[in-house]
Amino acid sequence: MRRIDIFALGFVFSSAFTYIVFILLGESRPDVYISMTILLYYIFFSIVDPVGDRGERPVTLLNILLFLIFSVIVAFRVYEILFPGGFGI
Repeated sequence: MRRIDIFALGFVFSSAFTYIVFILLGESRPDVYISMTILLYYIFFSIVDPVGDRGERPVTLLNILLFLIFSVIVAFRVYEILFPGGFGI
């Protein structure tokens, strides 16, 4: 089986398992689902390395976008914890 197939199968099954657990726990915030999907993507990408041994991998646009989305979600959650009153408006 090719590396890309192992990556895709592992990512899909782990994502499905994570979503089922979140649903059973009653999680309803979409940012939790998005951030966990991004984390699972990076975990499986680092373990399986679907692109193979090509030396240094360039930073792709997908990686930049996923990192920015994840950073915004985490920053928003940290802000909510530090300032529970919001913007004070």
